Amino acid sequence: MPPAGPAARSGWQLGRTEPRRRTFWLGCLAIVLVPVVLVAAILLLVRNEVGTIVDFAGDTGGQITSVDVHQVEGRLQWELYAAPGLGPRDGPQLACDVVRPVFRRHGVANAEFYVLDRAGDVIASWQTPCTPVQPAAPVS
Repeated sequence: MPPAGPAARSGWQLGRTEPRRRTFWLGCLAIVLVPVVLVAAILLLVRNEVGTIVDFAGDTGGQITSVDVHQVEGRLQWELYAAPGLGPRDGPQLACDVVRPVFRRHGVANAEFYVLDRAGDVIASWQTPCTPVQPAAPVS
């Protein structure tokens, strides 16, 4: 026969309220942790792209003013918009001296990119050849 009296009742009450309290706190913890884990996972997936976009905003001296990233057949395709006043003659210099170094710093040296002017015309791309600068011949 179970013990009778206040000791028996208090033991029963503690056993009954403790799981509710624990369940409440586990629920609160889950409500807080699930969004934090989801945000962290998304940031890990896109950290390289976000860092590259931020670099284009700051490291190009204003020559690239905006960046769009698209996924085409499983590959990222970058559209980089040149500042007003830059055109086809500036395209190779932008591709070789501005865009490729930023991609190299982020470990995506073979990124598929297009540099577009304000009209939306392609003025350079990842296929634009870069020729090394030849030193000036000595003047005699």
